[in-house]
Amino acid sequence: MAQLTPGASVFFVYAGAFCCLLGNTKVAVVGLVTIALWIVVYSLLFNMNGFFYVPAILFNFVIGGVNIYQHDIDLNRKELILSQQEVRHLARTSERERIARDLHDLIGHTFSVITLKAELARKLVDKDQPQAKRQIKEIEDVSREALKQVREVVTGYRTSDLNTELAHAKYVLQSNEVAFDYQFDDVELDETTNKELAIVLREAVTNILKHSNASKARVKISKEGSNIVMQISDDGIGFTSDASNRGFGLKGMGERISKLSGKLKIESHSGTRVTIVLSAPKAS
Repeated sequence: MAQLTPGASVFFVYAGAFCCLLGNTKVAVVGLVTIALWIVVYSLLFNMNGFFYVPAILFNFVIGGVNIYQHDIDLNRKELILSQQEVRHLARTSERERIARDLHDLIGHTFSVITLKAELARKLVDKDQPQAKRQIKEIEDVSREALKQVREVVTGYRTSDLNTELAHAKYVLQSNEVAFDYQFDDVELDETTNKELAIVLREAVTNILKHSNASKARVKISKEGSNIVMQISDDGIGFTSDASNRGFGLKGMGERISKLSGKLKIESHSGTRVTIVLSAPKAS
C-alpha cells in the first residue's frame, strides 16, 4: 500500500498503538523502536518521501507512548483494587479468628466448670441437699458471669477507636467520591473519650454521606491550650440552624459530648462544621 499512497504509513501507527499489549513497558518500548527502525529502513530501500516516514515515526511514538502510559495506569489501578480487596478480606478473616479464639477460650472454660459442678450437684442431690443447692447456686453465678463476659467480648469488637474510624471514614467517603483528609495530632485520650469520639465521628461521616452532597471533607483533632478539639467540616449544602430540624443523630452526638463534659458547636454556612471541645486530661 505504501507504493500507492503515503497515507499507508497509518498502518505502522496502528502497530505502534498495540505495542502496549506486548507484555510489559520495556518490551512495548522496544516494539516502538523496532517499528521506527523498520519505517526508516523501508523508506531508504524504496526511496519514500517525508510525507510517508515523518508522520509514521512521529505518531508511532506519540500514540504508542500514550497507549503504554494509559495501559500501565489501568494495570496499576486493577492491582490497587485487588490489593484493597485482599486487605479487607484478610482483616475480616483476622477479626473472625480473634472473635472465635476469645469466645472459644471463654466458653470452653465456663462450660467445663459448669459441667463439673452439675455432675457434683447430681451426686449430692440425694445425699447432701444443702451442698447440692450451693453447687446449683454456683452454677447460676458462673453462667451469669459467662454471659456478662460474652457481652463484653462482643461489645469490644463492635466499638472502635479514632484511628480505626478515621481509616474507615477515608475509605467510605472516597468510595463515594468525597475527597477526605485528616490531621490527628499527638493528643492524650483515655479509652472512654477515644471510643465516644469515634462514635461521634462515625455519625458525622454518615450525615455527610446522606445529607450534605459534599465533595470534600476534613477532620482535625488537636490540642488547643488545655482543651482537646475535634473539628469535622465539609463543603456541602449545610442545613438550617433551627434545632428542631436536627435529627436524632445530631442529638445523640450532643448527648455523648455532654457525658464527657464537653461542648458541641455546629455551624452551617458554606458547608457544615462540627466542633467538639473537651478538657484535656491532667498530666499525672
